[in-house]
Amino acid sequence: MRVSLLAGVPWVVVGLLLAGCRSAPAPAWEPPPEPPAPIWVVQTFTGGRQCHPGSYTPPDVKEMLRRVGVAVLETRVEPLAVCHACDICPAYSADHFVLIDPAHLEPAQAAGFARRDE
Repeated sequence: MRVSLLAGVPWVVVGLLLAGCRSAPAPAWEPPPEPPAPIWVVQTFTGGRQCHPGSYTPPDVKEMLRRVGVAVLETRVEPLAVCHACDICPAYSADHFVLIDPAHLEPAQAAGFARRDE
């Protein structure tokens, strides 16, 4: 005697069970979008006078940007050439580069920094 696994199960239930086995194709998986790459902004600071040591201290750019809500990822300072005439030429001049998230560009610009396109 053969025993059927489906004996006693209404055909409607069998049909629903079999229909449930067919599924729609799975949606294609897409990786999350990459966050935008950080950008460099720059501001030049110049001050003091030659022959007057200690007459100028550049601002702390990290603190300057922190006050306007900009997170600083990295900083670099590139000194600029200055002349050496006493009381005429500046004692200090340098470009201060700061790496920031592009979402913080507007507050950085409001603080006097400009985007550095490479």
